[in-house]
This record gives sequence, structure tokens and C-alpha cells, in this order.
Amino acid sequence: MQRKLTSQSSLDRQRAARDSAEASRKAAHAQLTLLLKGTRIEELDQARDSLAQAQAQLQQAEISAQRLTVRAPRAGIVEALPYKVGDRPPAGSPVVVMIADGTTYARVYVPEPMRVRVQAGTPASVLVDGKEQSFAARVRYISNEASFTPYFALTQKDRSRLSYLAHVDLEAEQGASLPVGIPVEVRFGETHQAKR
Repeated sequence: MQRKLTSQSSLDRQRAARDSAEASRKAAHAQLTLLLKGTRIEELDQARDSLAQAQAQLQQAEISAQRLTVRAPRAGIVEALPYKVGDRPPAGSPVVVMIADGTTYARVYVPEPMRVRVQAGTPASVLVDGKEQSFAARVRYISNEASFTPYFALTQKDRSRLSYLAHVDLEAEQGASLPVGIPVEVRFGETHQAKR
């Protein structure tokens, strides 16, 4: 014989609470079992795929960042920026003028009568207006081809007007402080000179 000590609605609430607690217990038990047995292979594969996708996105972002970064091929000092912010330079035009680090050199033209005495490695001295001392130097390069006039169009008398481009490296560290583009006088030995 059943006694009705509580109302039906109260009984229904208690049964619902019991069922809810049982469902929570089952979910907690399933989670515990999953933790005890470890991660499933499918989840590991999904995590690996997500990682690979994130790495690919990172690599793509790094490539995009590199394309937007302007880098000089060697160390140096920025001498000029021909364009202002907002300007659009034409394709292929320089956007930065740099002075490359390295040996300071003078670009000179050696007259034809002196060409046979000047070779790569020939010692020289460089004189600069406004500087008391001369700078020790050495010829790094001298062209084999004459400048200004084609050699085959010249007579023997005209050959003396030919000149040959040469690069003369200054050996002193003081040469690094000289401004770019100043005129210099280069002497090869004691009596020969070429002007820039």
C-alpha cells in the first residue's frame, strides 16, 4: 500500500533532479575514461592538421612581410631619399641612394701617355683640397678600353687625348671621412698625376 506523503509535482521535481545528476555523473565518468585512456587518434590528427595550417599561415605572413621590407644588399649609409612619403616612384627607379661601407676610392682618368706605367697594384698618393696631408693609395682597377673617343678613329697625334678609367683605393682610414664626390688629385710616383 502506497502512502501519498508528498505531492506529485514535488515527486516529479525530485525525479528530474535525480535524472540530471545521473546524466552529470555519466558525463563526468565518460570524461574520466577519456582522460585515463588518452586522446583519440582522430583528435590528434585534427590537432596536427590545425598546427600545419597555422604554420603555413605564419610562413605566408612572413613571406608577405619580407616582400614589404626593403633591404640593402650590403651595409652602408643612406645618402639620399629621392621620394617623399606618399610619392609613387616609377617602376625600376631607385628609392634610396646609399654609400656602401668599404674602402674609400677615387675614380680618376689616366691620360694615355701614362697608361703603360699604371697597372692594378700601382702605389699612388691622393691629394684633396683643404687637407694638408696626402692619402696613401693603390690602384685597384684600370680599364683596358679608352674613354671619350674610339681608339680606331685616332691618329698617332690624337692618341694622347685618350684616357682610361681607374679606381684608386685609399689606404688610410681617414679617407672614410671624406665627402662623396669631391675632386681629388692622384699622383702615381713622384711626377705623374691624374685629375678627377
